[in-house]
Amino acid sequence: MKRKLDFNLSASTINYFCTCPWAFAQDKVYKRHTIELPSTALVLGQAFHKLLQWFYSTQTWRTYDLFQKWEQIFDVEAKLQNNKLPGLKYAKASGFTILKNWVALAKANGWLHEAFTFDSGIKGIEYEFKLPYDNGRFEVDVHGFMDLVIECNGRIYILDWKTGKHSKAKYFLQAVLYSWALYKKHGLIEDCVRFVHPSKDLNTVIDIKVHDENYDLIVRATNTIFDAIEQNKFSKNVGDHCKWCKWIDCPSNTNEGLKQLIEQME
Repeated sequence: MKRKLDFNLSASTINYFCTCPWAFAQDKVYKRHTIELPSTALVLGQAFHKLLQWFYSTQTWRTYDLFQKWEQIFDVEAKLQNNKLPGLKYAKASGFTILKNWVALAKANGWLHEAFTFDSGIKGIEYEFKLPYDNGRFEVDVHGFMDLVIECNGRIYILDWKTGKHSKAKYFLQAVLYSWALYKKHGLIEDCVRFVHPSKDLNTVIDIKVHDENYDLIVRATNTIFDAIEQNKFSKNVGDHCKWCKWIDCPSNTNEGLKQLIEQME
């Protein structure tokens, strides 16, 4: 009997499985939980995304307004994540330089105008999609957010803001999913998916053009996940930064080192 999976399929979900199938199973299949430690990088990334969402929603094109709003959004995001790490003030300060570089990139590439408006009247700002995928064995929803869908010189582009460092290989899967969703839902074919890295040192824009044969990547990756779930076999890759390799949150947890680390951060 066909089974509907109770997690969404996304680029991050697939990459999570590829990194460590066992950790993926703890989160997505068994629905277990770990203690999440505060992350300065997460505050910076979330605040940057929310700022640009505000920027395009209000069509406030002045750099001065952008800088003023940055401090406010950053502080709110830190409170939402209950983050009190000492590195926050440096992250907030670096954000001003990142924003300055982003404005230079946006001006040079023609990104300072309205987001693309779909037939439904919805603008392509943090554009959410959720589409069913059925391969005969399982059903799962493909879910994601496109940071910005924009039209430049008669061509449609998908832009994704990145404040961290990742490989182009990981971006490629995300680009394929975005391209598939835009065509599946609206019949639109974008010129490319752009991953935008404004930073303190070097601005980077990685353009990825998706071709028809690339969509098979999603099919193969999804089948690998489905095979593991069917067989209940999830290999374990030990990694220094994997939350599941450090602890499992349960009533009998006796990880004193973790408790001390949490106390130091409070």
